[in-house]
Amino acid sequence: MLKFNLTPIASAILLMAATHVMANDSVTNQLQVGEGNNAFSLQDSSINDSTVNQVQSGSFNADYADQINESGSTVNQLQSGQMNDNFASQLDGVGNTINQTQIGPDGFDSVNGTMSFQTGQTSATATINQVGTNHLAITEQDNFLGGTTANNQALIEQSGDGNYGTISQADQTDSSASIFQGDGLNTAQVLQSEGRASNTDVYQSGDTNEALVFQDFQDGSDALVVQSGALNLAVIDQNGAGAVFNDNSASIAQTGMLNQTEIAQFEASGSTGIAGVDGEGNQQYVYQTGSGHSASVATIGNDNLIQMGNTVTVGSSEGGQSGSGQTAELAQLGDRNTMTVAQANSNNELYFTQNGNDNILVAEQRGTDNVAEGYTGGDFNTVELYQSGDGNYANTFQGDLSDNNVIKITQSGVSSNAYVVQNGSMNNADVLQTGSNMLANVNQSGTANIAVVQQH
Repeated sequence: MLKFNLTPIASAILLMAATHVMANDSVTNQLQVGEGNNAFSLQDSSINDSTVNQVQSGSFNADYADQINESGSTVNQLQSGQMNDNFASQLDGVGNTINQTQIGPDGFDSVNGTMSFQTGQTSATATINQVGTNHLAITEQDNFLGGTTANNQALIEQSGDGNYGTISQADQTDSSASIFQGDGLNTAQVLQSEGRASNTDVYQSGDTNEALVFQDFQDGSDALVVQSGALNLAVIDQNGAGAVFNDNSASIAQTGMLNQTEIAQFEASGSTGIAGVDGEGNQQYVYQTGSGHSASVATIGNDNLIQMGNTVTVGSSEGGQSGSGQTAELAQLGDRNTMTVAQANSNNELYFTQNGNDNILVAEQRGTDNVAEGYTGGDFNTVELYQSGDGNYANTFQGDLSDNNVIKITQSGVSSNAYVVQNGSMNNADVLQTGSNMLANVNQSGTANIAVVQQH
C-alpha cells in the first residue's frame, strides 16, 4: 500500500501542482484533517461538467482522482479512519460517476483500500462503500478488448473485516454487477466481458466464503450468489459462445460450512441453473452446453454429492446435459447421498429425490426424449438408470422404511417402459430391455427378494 508523509510546505506545493484543472465548469473541493494526508486531483478536458470532492479525516490517508477528456463525470471520495487509500480514474468516457467511501471503526486501525478504473467507456457508474477494517475493493470498466462499453454499473459494499471484492466489466453494454459482503475474510470476484444486459449480484455473510462469477460472450445472462456461513465456495461460469440472444440464468444459495457449488453453462441459449445447499460438506456440480436446458438442484444435509456428468457407469458421457432441451430436477434430503447424472443428446428429463442417508443414484440418458423419475427413502439404497435409445420411460420408488435395496434398469431400444417399486430391505431388481415397445413392472416387498427381467 503506497503511503506519503510530507511536510506542510511540501504538501501545499504538491497539492497546488496536483490539483490541475483545465476543464470547463469543473469543481474541485478537497478537505484534509489530521496528519500525513494527501489528496491529488487532475481534470483535463475541453468540454465537461466534472466534479471532484475529496474529504479525509484521520492519519496516513491518500486520495487520488483523475478525469481526462470526460463529460459530466463526478468523483466523490470520503475517508474517515486511519491508513486508508483511495484511487479513482476516468479517461475518455461520457457521463461517468465514481463514489468511494471508507469509514474505519473508532479505536482501531483501518487499512482499507479502494480502486476504480473507467477507461474509454460511456455512462458508466462505480460505487464503493466500505465500513470496517482491512477491506480491498476494485472496480474496472473498460473497453480494452476493442469492443463497446456503455451504460454499465458496478457497486461494492463491504463491512466487517478483511473482505475482498472486485468487479471487472470489459466491452459490456447495459450491464450491472453488485457485491455485498459482511463479517470477515470473504472474497467475491465478478468478471463480465463482451456481453450485454448482464446482471450479477453477490451476497456473502459469515467468514472465509468465496464467490466467483465469470460471464463472457453471453446475451442477457443473470447470475446470483448468496452465501452465509463459513468456508463455502460458489462458482458460476456462463459463456454462450456466439452470444446471439442467449438467455442464461444461474443462481446459487448456500448456508452452512464447507459447501461447494459450481454451475457452468457454456455455449448455451436460454439455459437455467439453480442450486441450493443447506448443511455441511456438500458438493454440487452442474454443466450445461446445448440450448434451452433447465437444471434445479437442492441439498439439505451433510456430505452429499451431486455431479451431473462426466463419470457414468455405462459408456463415456460428456458433461451434465450436453445436447438441447434437457431438464433435471434433483433433491437430496439427508446425509452422504450421491448423485451422478449425464444427459447427452436432446429433450431428456430426469426427476429424482433422495430422502435418507447414504443413498446412490447413477443415471445416464444419451438418446432423445427419455424420461426418468424416482424417489428413494431410507438408507443405503442404490438406483442405476441407463437409457440410450429414444422415448423410454423409467420410474423407481424405494420406500421411506426401505434399506439396502438395489435397482438397476437398462433400456437401449425405443419406447420401452420400466416400473420398479421396493418396500422392504435388501431387495434386488435388475431390468434389461434392448428392443422396442417393451414393458417391465416389478413390485417387491419384504426382505431379500431378487427379480431379474430380460427382454431382447
